[in-house]
Amino acid sequence: DVRVAGDFQLYFAPFNVKFLAEGMTIANPRWAKQPYFFRSKLIDTRISTWTLIFGNRRVNWLQLAGGTVDLEWDAQAKRNTWTFGDPNQPARPLDIPNIRAAIIEGSRLTYDDPVMQLSAQLDVDTVRASDTRFSNTVSFSGGGSIRQKPFTLKGSLLSPNETVSGGVNKLRLAAQAGATRMKVEGTLPGATEIEGAKLKIAVEGANMSELFDFL
Repeated sequence: DVRVAGDFQLYFAPFNVKFLAEGMTIANPRWAKQPYFFRSKLIDTRISTWTLIFGNRRVNWLQLAGGTVDLEWDAQAKRNTWTFGDPNQPARPLDIPNIRAAIIEGSRLTYDDPVMQLSAQLDVDTVRASDTRFSNTVSFSGGGSIRQKPFTLKGSLLSPNETVSGGVNKLRLAAQAGATRMKVEGTLPGATEIEGAKLKIAVEGANMSELFDFL
């Protein structure tokens, strides 16, 4: 069930697709713990038409205000909240479009996987970057539990002014679960692209098995 409480726009502007919706909600399937897969006060996007034609998805611009996204697997890991359509079809892995530039305000992402015994919640906000080479910083913080052990994490993604022309994004991440600590620093080719990333990871802890669970 998809509803839009306020303004709704969908048109070419001039070549990319402009999509805007105020007060948009997308319901979850009945088995999910949360009632909504997606909610937002405002979502405003520019989606590349050219890449859609060739089977790829690229969001050139995204503004999301007051958004929540609920990512859940069912108890048997056979269904998830982001595979739409026939409930009997195999669940698809999470495939995030390439987002070239974004402003995210007061939004939250939750993830729940009963089989992996992993649950997480992240709060996301965009602030103006202090480094003049970067247009803004997407900061995130939160935590959850892995195999009944709590963890916390925080970090940021700095988007350069030249991202649309192929600039890299700077990632910083720090996480801790008990005595296990992890720090990640490096660059991503795109805000939602892992392939081709150049990252340095430093970890420390008391037991290697706990480390692999954390990773």
